[in-house]
Order: sequence, then C-alpha cells, then structure tokens
Amino acid sequence: MVDTTGSMAGLIQAAKDKVWSIATTMAQAQPAPEIRVGLVAFRDLGDGYVTRTFDLASDLDAMYAALMEFKAAGGDDGPEAVNQALAEAVNKLSWRQSANAYKTIFLLGDAPPHLDYQNDVQYPQTLALARLLRRRRNPAPKAGQTGDDGARCSSRANRQSGQPRNV
Repeated sequence: MVDTTGSMAGLIQAAKDKVWSIATTMAQAQPAPEIRVGLVAFRDLGDGYVTRTFDLASDLDAMYAALMEFKAAGGDDGPEAVNQALAEAVNKLSWRQSANAYKTIFLLGDAPPHLDYQNDVQYPQTLALARLLRRRRNPAPKAGQTGDDGARCSSRANRQSGQPRNV
C-alpha cells in the first residue's frame, strides 16, 4: 500500500524505491521463491481516485512499471483513505489459500487514516478480518509443530483513543 497524496511529494520516490527493494530482495532469496506482488495506491475522497488496485501477480516488471507511474497529488487534509486501501488489500487481492505461502502487507505513507468518514470500514475491523482469514487458511499448529503466521499486521491502535500509532 502506497500513499500517493501530495504530502508524499518529497517522499514518494523513496517509497517506490523501498517497495521495489523489498520485492527484488525477496525474489533473489535462495532457494528462489515464487513471488507475487500487488499494489494498492491510495489518496483520499475528492481526489482523482481513492484507491487504485493492482492484483497480486508474478510479473514483477509489470508491477514495477505500474508503481513508477504514480505521482504525488491531492490529499489536502492530514488523514488519508488508509482504511479503504487496507480493506482492499485484505479483501480484493487474490491471496493464495496455501498455508505455506507467506503473506504480508506493507504500508508506506505519512498520514493516519480518516476515522471520521461515515460508512468507511475502520482498520480495526479489517485487521480482525485479516486475522480470521489467516486462522482459516493457516489452522493452529498441533503440539510440537510451528505455525505459519500468514498475513502479518504491524499497525496497532492506542487502547484509549483507537488512533494508530507507530510500532
């Protein structure tokens, strides 16, 4: 997930470089894994788009080309459509059902999610759904076995305010 709002103007190239660095580092691992990469670019309501989603695919060159097309614009307030982007990353990408597949979502951005949009899926519900899906796809290990963590969520909410915080 990449924030493509105007506040990212000075950071978007570094964010795109980081996304690509992660993907290529993973692809170069030995033994060579089968890598599928997707992208959810997001801005905010009232911008040229709220999200643009590219499904998980093994064509890293095509994903690189799509990633490099994004420019920073829009997003005239502080919070952005992080909730919508996270919901799409969890629900719309074609995640493998295999318990052996490592699944993760990286969020690159500089602003918290809007928590004031009516009818917006809030990130705590999306994270709960991701955890539920992980348990269905990756059943709890039996005694003596090590389980696959599947989708990992690194965002945590402040217990008092519900606001996201860096971890």
